[in-house]
Amino acid sequence: MNRLTPGSYTFAFVLAFLLHILIFLSMVIASLDWSRPQKTGSSGGEIINAQMIDLSTLGGNSAGKELIAEQKKAKAEAEKREKQRQAEEKIQKAKEEAERQKRIAEEKIRIAKQEEEKRQQELIEAKRRAEEEAKRRAEEEARKQAEEEARLKAEEEARRIAAEEARKKAEEEARRRAEEEAKRKAEEEARKLAEAEALRKAEKAKRKAEEEAKKKAEAEAKRKAEEAKKKAEAEVKRKAEEEAKKKAEAEAKKKAEAEAKRKAEEEAKKKAEAEAKKKAEAEAKRKAEEEARKKAEAEAKRKAEEAKKKAEAEARKKAEEARKRAEAEAKKKTDQELDDFLNSQLNGSGKSSNTGKGSGNNSSQSGNVNNGDRLSYQSKLQSYLAGKITGNPSMNGKTVVLTFKANRNGLVYQIVGCKGDADVCTALQRAITRTCNNRIPPIPGSIYQEDGISLSYTFSSK
Repeated sequence: MNRLTPGSYTFAFVLAFLLHILIFLSMVIASLDWSRPQKTGSSGGEIINAQMIDLSTLGGNSAGKELIAEQKKAKAEAEKREKQRQAEEKIQKAKEEAERQKRIAEEKIRIAKQEEEKRQQELIEAKRRAEEEAKRRAEEEARKQAEEEARLKAEEEARRIAAEEARKKAEEEARRRAEEEAKRKAEEEARKLAEAEALRKAEKAKRKAEEEAKKKAEAEAKRKAEEAKKKAEAEVKRKAEEEAKKKAEAEAKKKAEAEAKRKAEEEAKKKAEAEAKKKAEAEAKRKAEEEARKKAEAEAKRKAEEAKKKAEAEARKKAEEARKRAEAEAKKKTDQELDDFLNSQLNGSGKSSNTGKGSGNNSSQSGNVNNGDRLSYQSKLQSYLAGKITGNPSMNGKTVVLTFKANRNGLVYQIVGCKGDADVCTALQRAITRTCNNRIPPIPGSIYQEDGISLSYTFSSK
C-alpha cells in the first residue's frame, strides 16, 4: 500500500476546490437566459415607468390593446436586462471570489511546499542522526566485543604462559635431577673404574712379581743345574777311569737329572695353569663388571626417564590444579559479585526516598510488587529465549545479569552491558539481537525504566 505524502494531500485539496468553482459557475450560467431583448424607445439597462391606460377610456379598440401589450413587453424586457445585469454582477463576484480562492490556494500550496521541504529536511536530519547513532552503537558494540576478545585472549595467554612456565620448571627440575643422578653415577663409575684400575694394577704387579720370581727360580734352578752338571761332569771325568765304579753313580745322576727335569716341567706346567686360571678369572671378573656397569647404566637411564616423566606429570598435575583453583576462585568471585548485584537490584527497587511516617509501608508494598513483576517477567523471558539461545553444556546453570534499553513493546535498541559468565553473555546477546531481531516480550510498566532495565538469566540447554 502506497503512503500518502503531504504533497498528494495538497494536490487533492486544490483539485477539489477547482471542481467546486466549476460546478458553481456552471450553475450560474445555467440560470441565465441568453436570448437578446428587442430594443424599444428607451436605452438598454433603464426601466420604463409606463403609465397604465385605463381600459375604459380606450373602449376596447385595438390601438389601446396594442399599447398595453407594448408596455408589458417593455417591462418584461427591462426586468430581463436587470436580471442579466445582476447575473453579470454575480459572475463578476464569482470570478473575483474564484481569484481570491485561487490566491488562497496558491498561498496554501506555497506554505505546504515550505512545510514539506522543512519536513524533508527534518527527515534527512533525523536519518543522519539515526545513522550516526547506529554507527556509534555499532562501534560501541565492536569495541566491547574487541575488549571481550582481548580479555579472553589475555586470559588464554596467561594460562598458556603459566602452563609453559610450569612445564619449563618441571623440565628444569627433571634435567637438574637427571644431571645430579648422572653426576652421581659418573662418580660411582669413576670410583669403580679406579678400583678396577687399582685391582688391575695390583694383579699386574702380582703377575710381574710372580714372573720375576719364576724367572729367578728358573735361573736359580738353571744355575744349580749347571753347577750340578758341572759337578757331575767333573765327577764323571774324575771317575772316568773308574767307569764300573761310577756307572751306578752316573745312572743315578741321570735319573736325578730326569727327575729334576720332570719336576721342573711339572712345576712350570702348574705355574702356567695357575696363570691361565688367574687370567680366566680376571677376564670373567672384567666381563661381569662390564655387564654390571651396563645394567647399572640402563637402570640409571630408566630411572632418570621415569623420574623425568614423573616430574612432568607432577608439574602438569600441579599446573592443572593451579588452573582449576584459579578458575574456581574466579567463578566464586564472579558468582559473589553476581549475587551482590542481584540482591542490590531486587532490594534496591523496593526502596523509597520519601520521608514521612505514612510512606514507609506504601514504599515496601510497591517494592514487593516490583520484585514480583520483575521475577514474573524474568520467568517469561526465560521461557521466550529457551528455544532461541544456543551454547555448550558447560554453560548450564550459569546466571548472568543483562542490562539493556528498550521500549514498553519489547523492542530492544541498546545492550548496555552484561555481568557474569562471558560465554553466556555472548550467547544471550546473540539470541536477542540476531535470532529475535531485537524483540522480547512487552515489558510491564512497574519495572520499565527508560535509562536501562537489568534482568537476570540462567542458561539451560534443555
